[in-house]
Amino acid sequence: MHTSKSPRRELLEIWTQRDKGKGPVLFPPDLSHEGGPPPHLSKAYKRLWLDHLGNSLYLDSILKKGWEHTPRPWRRLLCLAFSELQWSPNKDLHGVVHDWVEQGRRNLGEKSVKVLNGTLRTACRDLEKEKAPRSGLPEHLRNLLSNEQPRELLDKPQQLYGFLPKADIKTECELETEIIKHSGLGELHRLIPGTPPHQWAKKTGAFIQNLSAAEVSLEIMTRFNGKNLLDFCAAPGGKTWQLLRLGLPRITFHDHSESRLASMTNSDLARFYGPKMSPLGSSEEEFDGVIIDLPCSNSGVLGKCPEAVRHYWTPATCFAELQEEVFVASLNLLRPKGQLFYSTCSIDPVENELRVSSLASRYGLRLVYDRKWAPDENGRHGAYFAELQNCE
Repeated sequence: MHTSKSPRRELLEIWTQRDKGKGPVLFPPDLSHEGGPPPHLSKAYKRLWLDHLGNSLYLDSILKKGWEHTPRPWRRLLCLAFSELQWSPNKDLHGVVHDWVEQGRRNLGEKSVKVLNGTLRTACRDLEKEKAPRSGLPEHLRNLLSNEQPRELLDKPQQLYGFLPKADIKTECELETEIIKHSGLGELHRLIPGTPPHQWAKKTGAFIQNLSAAEVSLEIMTRFNGKNLLDFCAAPGGKTWQLLRLGLPRITFHDHSESRLASMTNSDLARFYGPKMSPLGSSEEEFDGVIIDLPCSNSGVLGKCPEAVRHYWTPATCFAELQEEVFVASLNLLRPKGQLFYSTCSIDPVENELRVSSLASRYGLRLVYDRKWAPDENGRHGAYFAELQNCE
């Protein structure tokens, strides 16, 4: 099964090359800064990252000497083998174990065989009895994210929505852009394949959003009928500039991070849009509308960027307090009958519809409208948007 062309064997070779033997073996190889893995490794790479949160903890519980006292090369192989077991039909589990044990015999020596075989056989039994984790992620998120799409499809450059403030801007590397019309969003600049989006933005003074974030901005623009709008979690500025680009006459912006806010206010786009933008001057100001793009688990980006799982924590316990704090602060800036726009880049109901329902009930708001996006075959990130009205 595991020939020289096996994606998991190739990943093991990459991981071995990347591992310098220092620190804990916690993460698979991070290929995000290299344009991601080759297409034929994409599925195994994504699954390994999505699973890694719970793998080392579980394997530690069944290894006789524990995770930290097991040789590093064995740990890498165990992670890959257990990840494959998690995603395999139960009838194939023992065949998968046999293949990985034989690979360990060939590459790690006879001493590894007893440990690898015993550990993986225990994992098989636990999976069959549903005692072992199928993933480090909650099951409902794993189900949403397990719909596999080829990496080359996910990385289609036309799925990046951006805007150049001046038509005559030239990039240092002489990038060309092609204008595309897309679902009423206006100009969509297609990048030359292989050009890192952050590099393009930095060199052109542009802003870039994935399609979901761009559509959140369009939702706000469509539904906002007031005169005075505050982007309360503005940095790095995508929604602020998107709204101005779509025709909003004026916007006030703010962010709790001074460094992120400074990078936004010093950008080419801020200079271009300066007359239409103003920073929040006082916590006593009131607005007809307030946007809060809340700190969240980022689970919506895991379909395309599985490496982001290292920043994932259980939202119910780790983000509830911060999200409520931001919610209350924004509510204090909202006029009676004003509109509050709530958005996240999460696909977890705990952070989205359940949290919105709870906050609206406790603070006297009415849910007017909401919408959510799941990661899809077009490279769309998962996201959530809600419009609430202050009932005071």
